[in-house]
Amino acid sequence: MLRNIMISAFASAALVILAGCNMAGTRTAGADYQTNLDRTISSGTLRTLTLRTGAGTIKIVGEESRRSIEIEGIVSTHAESYQEAKRIAGEVTLNIQADKTENPVVAISEPLIASGDQYYTCDLTIRVPHTVQVTLNDSAGDVEIYGLASGLKLTGDSGKVTVEGMNGGLVIHTAGSKTSIRDAIGHLQITDGDGDLEIAMISGDVAIQDAGGKLLVQNITGNVTASDNPAGVTLKNIDGDVTLIRISPASSRIQGVTGNLSYPSGTE
Repeated sequence: MLRNIMISAFASAALVILAGCNMAGTRTAGADYQTNLDRTISSGTLRTLTLRTGAGTIKIVGEESRRSIEIEGIVSTHAESYQEAKRIAGEVTLNIQADKTENPVVAISEPLIASGDQYYTCDLTIRVPHTVQVTLNDSAGDVEIYGLASGLKLTGDSGKVTVEGMNGGLVIHTAGSKTSIRDAIGHLQITDGDGDLEIAMISGDVAIQDAGGKLLVQNITGNVTASDNPAGVTLKNIDGDVTLIRISPASSRIQGVTGNLSYPSGTE
């Protein structure tokens, strides 16, 4: 059920989203239960919105004509019995705090998981005015973010990350299996664990610290700095300088760099 929540706010916008731990498990024999968890937050202007969630996917879409924040959630649970699956779903609730300030908090409570045969997910689709700035802390599940015009800060511990159509700068820390960032304007700073990383169509400087996995960077207008990837990098069509730190030239594939190419670690 949708419920309108009026929120007083002051000046320009930011959106902060925090996501909790993944409690999803392997499907076993038993019973399933599913329900919706929806809210609409209407306000003139929001400065921050903090969202804390549990297991499940998150999709955030910035829309130019939107004047409210719409949260659509699907809660799915599994347990040994229908009654227990329903109990778990009932404990996944959406709580609103500080709803009369610039910094409301939307918290999705995590249920009590009593055994390894029980699990839940809460998959979220969040539609926001495209001018808000987003900060997302996500410890589990796939993340998709599209069309934000005021920048993004993202921390993700697992899952696939897709970011497209951004403006205003990006700061991303991820340990996911694969991260894709495309079509963005502004400075990009990214720290990646051992997952694959693909960056393309960025207008702005790009700084990458990558511990492993495949790294592809292409079609960049700006300087590129990359460090610490033992497997090397693939760089294509870079309109700017390229600096590779603690990355072996022998394992790097580079073409179409208009500026200087340097290896300040002394590995050139």
